[in-house]
Amino acid sequence: MTRIDTAAALEQWLEQRGWFEDSPAPLIDTTELRSLGRITLRLEEHFRSGWTPGSAEVVEPYLVIARNVMRYNSIPAWSPDHIVERVDGGGTNEGLFLEIDFPGLARIECTEIDVERLPAEHRMVPPWTSGVDFTLTTTEGKLPPAEFWSDQAEERIGNSVVWRTLGGPAGSPRDYVGWFLELSELVADTEHGVFCFHASAEAQGWRVHFHRTTADDALWQAVQATAAIFTGTVKSGNCTFTTPEWERYLRTGEFPQP
Repeated sequence: MTRIDTAAALEQWLEQRGWFEDSPAPLIDTTELRSLGRITLRLEEHFRSGWTPGSAEVVEPYLVIARNVMRYNSIPAWSPDHIVERVDGGGTNEGLFLEIDFPGLARIECTEIDVERLPAEHRMVPPWTSGVDFTLTTTEGKLPPAEFWSDQAEERIGNSVVWRTLGGPAGSPRDYVGWFLELSELVADTEHGVFCFHASAEAQGWRVHFHRTTADDALWQAVQATAAIFTGTVKSGNCTFTTPEWERYLRTGEFPQP
């Protein structure tokens, strides 16, 4: 186990490990905070052959023990599925700090940190979807007009759905890129919805990219389900689905085989 007790040493240790960017959310154990004044966490450095499901990856985990903890600001709600944006560290007037962004900031202030490299693990990259984005690409027909998407969502959820601009009223766009789908009854009280990030004709067919902001669950599910009626592919997270696979995933949570 290696002890780190200077800001320079901590910064160098993190930099050498790429600031643990794009690693899984760490397991943070605070059970010994009151009795021993320490917090234990596990950080992982990942070396991947690719990002697609089934790609090989080597994981080099580290046990990190923050000792003589003076302050700890946790994140109210987080999931093991979250991804670390970056782990920062440095000095304070009283010692050291670690700051973990995954998303939101968890901050630990202490006097010294012990780190231990654990045995490497060999894994396969798991499939995941973003939960807030998908892109549909199809060679079927022409790019649908704006009312197609609002009508389909309305039919699926049994409630009026409209297009609206950011914080604005309902409208009827010819080009709906930059517009939001929203429940009619919520337009007066919200600013967003399901955002159309991209929609364009391709050399063969068309492509559309939707992004969920603050949309109602039922509305987001309806927009996702509408994509499944076409023949094409849907990309979300690190997965590429055929549209029948996408429909099955939405219904059962089953990923396609790599």
